[in-house]
Amino acid sequence: RSYICFWLGSCYEELKEYDKAREYLKKAISTEHTEIKFSYEALCRMEFKTRNYEECIRIAKEILGKFGDNYIAYIHLAKSYYELDELNQTIDTCEQIIKLYPHYYEAYKLEMELYEYVEQYEDIKYTFERYDSTGAVSDQINYFKAWWLGVREGKYEESNNMLFEILEKKYKSESTDMDDYNNTYWLLTRNFEKMGKEEEAI
Repeated sequence: RSYICFWLGSCYEELKEYDKAREYLKKAISTEHTEIKFSYEALCRMEFKTRNYEECIRIAKEILGKFGDNYIAYIHLAKSYYELDELNQTIDTCEQIIKLYPHYYEAYKLEMELYEYVEQYEDIKYTFERYDSTGAVSDQINYFKAWWLGVREGKYEESNNMLFEILEKKYKSESTDMDDYNNTYWLLTRNFEKMGKEEEAI
């Protein structure tokens, strides 16, 4: 029964019927079954998606206590702390994620968003250099590298070249971890304006 509740909850979440999804997912974590970890993870993700950040934190901590290290729990814990402006906890959690999962880009990205928010710009450069040292590649991280080149160093053409590479993947439907291109277009426009090429600005 609990196994069925997990799948029903997941289906209702896809339909954006979150109250019903929450009802079934809570039933799914009430008794042990083979999918119970996935039920907890689904509930954690949904509470974050519906902006119930304190509940997301509670569930994430429950996952970590029950199952040990868990990427979904850690990243939603960090994101929820950030949304609640708990910046020290955000950084601490991101550092734990980076220690356990050094090739996963999301914690680095979240740290850089935080550093931009608090205007600790040198830490942005330090963070994407840390990511580069792992040998992993991420368009999300490359955006921040382009941001650094354009905003901090005034190397507008180099910045645009990186941005065009990111956008080319979008237009060619190639694999990418980008999910929102608004900042990419904004930076591209800013770079063109700074270069005096308003006619090319988007």
